[in-house]
Formats: sequence, C-alpha cells, structure tokens
Amino acid sequence: MQASLLACLLALGLVVGDCAAEEACEAKLSAVQEALLGSQERKADKNVCSLCQGPPGKRGDPGPPGPVGVQGPVGEIGKCNCSFSAIENLKKKLEALEDFRRQVSQYENICYAGISTGAIPISYVSATSTHPSCSFSYISMSSSDAWCAENNDDEQYVQVDLQKPTAIYGVLTRGRYAYNQWVKTYRVSFGMKPTRRLQFYKEKGSPKIFDANIDATTIAKNEFAQPIIARYVRIHPIKYNIHMSMSLELLRC
Repeated sequence: MQASLLACLLALGLVVGDCAAEEACEAKLSAVQEALLGSQERKADKNVCSLCQGPPGKRGDPGPPGPVGVQGPVGEIGKCNCSFSAIENLKKKLEALEDFRRQVSQYENICYAGISTGAIPISYVSATSTHPSCSFSYISMSSSDAWCAENNDDEQYVQVDLQKPTAIYGVLTRGRYAYNQWVKTYRVSFGMKPTRRLQFYKEKGSPKIFDANIDATTIAKNEFAQPIIARYVRIHPIKYNIHMSMSLELLRC
C-alpha cells in the first residue's frame, strides 16, 4: 500500500486491509489532489495578478478642443404661419384709430378764442379801416372771404376784445383766396385797456415780426414763446401781397 494511501487511511481512521475502505480513501485522495491542484493554480493566478497595474490615478486636465466640424446643410425655408384672427384684431384696431381721428377732427377748433365759432361776437372785433367791397364779418376763419383794409399803410390793425383777461398762445391767419391777396408779415400788440397804443409782443427785447402767409389759401400758425395775458389783442399787418387782406383767429391753447 502506498504511503499516501496509508496516510489517507490513517486520517480516515480506517482498518488496513478493508477493501471498501481502501476504495473510499482513493476517491477521497483524488478529491484532495484535485483541490490541491486548484489551490496551486489560484496561487499562480494571484502571482500573475500581482504584476497588474494598480488603481486608476487622478484624471488629468482636459485636452484642447478638436477642430470645428464640417458645416451642416442649410435648413429649409420656413413657412409663413399666418393667423387670420391676429389680422382681424389688427384691422379692428386700425378702424378704432380711424374713428378716433374722425372724432378729434370735429374738435380741431377747440383752441380757438372764438372769432370763428361765435364765442366772440363780431361786434367785439374791429379794425382801423375796412374796404367797401369787403364785409367785416369776413374776418372770421369760417368765412369764404376775408377782411380787407381800406388803406394799405402801417397804421392798420384788427383789434379783438376778449371781454376779460385771457391767456393767448398764438395767432392763425389766412388770405383772401378769391383775389390772391394775403398778409406776409405782422406784429402783435396787447393790453388790458383799449388805449391808443398797446405794448408790442417782444422777443429778445425787440417787437417780434411774425412771418405769416405765403399764399392766399393756407392757414398760417404763429405761437408765442410765452402766452400773453390780455383783454385786447391787435394784429398789425406790415407786408402783404397785392392788398392787405386776411381772416383771423386767436388761440387759447
């Protein structure tokens, strides 16, 4: 009996010479040998694995960016997604604005002192002279004609009695378009009492000469740098075309 087999039998506590025990010991020995062989192989693997790299080190800094890639194809042209409801809303807003403009146009004379609206009776407006072919009522801007001075000299003026101290912001004038006559320039004087001479409106220390009409049909508007406070206001024509003729209105705003 081999020594290894004998050791196996002794380890198993079996009696030598027992055949059944001998076969069992051989089988056990084979199992032990296989176990020992596997252990040696695992040890060899462990030795090999000891040569492997250790755990990963710290991640390095990121590298530089790569080159720009090839440009992709141009996309398709977008389509118009029109909203008819938005168009209708816009149309309604435009109509509302137009309606508002029409309403405002009805009150475009809201700043008139009243020569053209009747708030100032024509009896409160006068002139140094009036040509026989012109009715003085034509001084109103609502007239189709105009006031005409009888004498074309520097003593002529039109005076408006506002009946009480009033802030006046400017003057409107228009020519006599049926006869191609108009006032080119004028001065303005004002005061609280209808004395022979009133103080002239001044700018920079000198009486202001206003540029008036350039034709017989267009309304010329002149505003004061600061409103004047007066009961009486006079317009003194200086230069004119053909004849000293004009329609007149004062502005309260």
